[in-house]
Amino acid sequence: MVGWNYDTWKYYNVGKIKTSGWETGFSVKPFTWLSFDAHYTYTEAKDETEEGENNGKYLVYRPQHTGGASLNIKPLEKLNINLNAQYVGKRYRNEDNSAEMPAYTLYNLAASYNAMKWLKIFGRVENLTDKKYQSSYGYGESGIGLYGGVKVIF
Repeated sequence: MVGWNYDTWKYYNVGKIKTSGWETGFSVKPFTWLSFDAHYTYTEAKDETEEGENNGKYLVYRPQHTGGASLNIKPLEKLNINLNAQYVGKRYRNEDNSAEMPAYTLYNLAASYNAMKWLKIFGRVENLTDKKYQSSYGYGESGIGLYGGVKVIF
């Protein structure tokens, strides 16, 4: 595995790593017009290079906890609405685990409408709450985003 040293600004080889964990999820559909899905992942990702000073430290940008949930509603036969949340737990941005990046949760909303057999109108709002976060240190992420379109089927 190749790592990046933020102090020296150079790539380096991580001699030995160990990752383990588990995932779980479930889905329920109590009505034909309503469904709910959720998932969670626990990951242990550590540097196990025996001679290294970072032995036993968590790998950079690897959160232990991630998860999400999605609520899908179909109030009309032609209309579909989806609200989802994505959670990313705290993680470290350096090899010695001295600089922590905070956890964040993003919310997204999407909808589509089948206006005709050959015409679909859709749109989505990403980062619905305009959350300020960074998935990589020093690189800001987009704020709220609005997208839409039309799909014509021939």
